[in-house]
Amino acid sequence: MTQVATATPDTPDMGLAARVVNVFFAPRKAYEAVAARPRVLGVMAVVIVVMMAAQFLFLSTDVGRNAALNQQLDTMKAFGITVTDEMVQRMEAGMENARLTGPLAVGAFVPIIGAAVAGLLLAIFTVISGGGVTYKQVFSVVIHSNLIAALALLFTLPIAYAREELSVPRGCRCSSRCWATRGSSFSC
Repeated sequence: MTQVATATPDTPDMGLAARVVNVFFAPRKAYEAVAARPRVLGVMAVVIVVMMAAQFLFLSTDVGRNAALNQQLDTMKAFGITVTDEMVQRMEAGMENARLTGPLAVGAFVPIIGAAVAGLLLAIFTVISGGGVTYKQVFSVVIHSNLIAALALLFTLPIAYAREELSVPRGCRCSSRCWATRGSSFSC
């Protein structure tokens, strides 16, 4: 059985700012400190505030609302749903509240999804390695990893604004050729 990481004299006690910065610039050091002293509230607040603010700003613009609406319509059509004019009108009316509901959804789902992912990872680690970590450690690592998603959002939303769409390029279907030519395999 693996030992649970505990604070040792050589494991630095990082404050919130140091953990946030080190996730990007010294991840091994950051995650060792997080595993030794798992703390989530501060970094979860940073993640949620950054994501909520980005969503709010994007969805406060006509371009952002139109991009979100078009993505929703495209998704519905992709699932074979026949979109009527009445449905479009109701969705357009709902987009007026999107600048509030979008960020609120982010605020609610970051901790919920983080908790679910941490539980799943803990179950996998327990089966594969026989345990050795606590839920608090895994949850803390998952939430700290969300800093990367928050940073990604700060880059992708301005690009989506410039392109006036949230959807991915057409005709690209998760192939290695797509990765090489477009820089992403998440283009399905």
